[in-house]
Amino acid sequence: MNLIINNLAVSYKVAGKKGPTLLYLHGWGSNKEAFDQVTKLLDNKYHIIALDMPGFGASEGPDGPWGIEEYGNFVKNFTEKLDLSPGTIIGHSMGGRIGVYIAGNKILEFNKLVLLGAHGF
Repeated sequence: MNLIINNLAVSYKVAGKKGPTLLYLHGWGSNKEAFDQVTKLLDNKYHIIALDMPGFGASEGPDGPWGIEEYGNFVKNFTEKLDLSPGTIIGHSMGGRIGVYIAGNKILEFNKLVLLGAHGF
């Protein structure tokens, strides 16, 4: 699936239809497919969203360099555009760092943060 966020074409996947929502944030140099094996195990109990961050996978790259703040604000805009309230954010590497930024700055409301090899920790 694709949509426009911050004037960038963004690619994402949706799996599962019921249960709490999991939002996957991939690591640097990775993409939304990084979570495919986990998704197969969880999609019968959860509504799952996995996105390609700008500049990764099938998503368009930003015009200039982005840091954690820009990616955090992007995730907020992404969830708002989809009218999505993630129960849990699961972040790998850079995605974990973005999740910590979102939580620490209260950019987005969610219940749980799962860190997998999170950058900086």
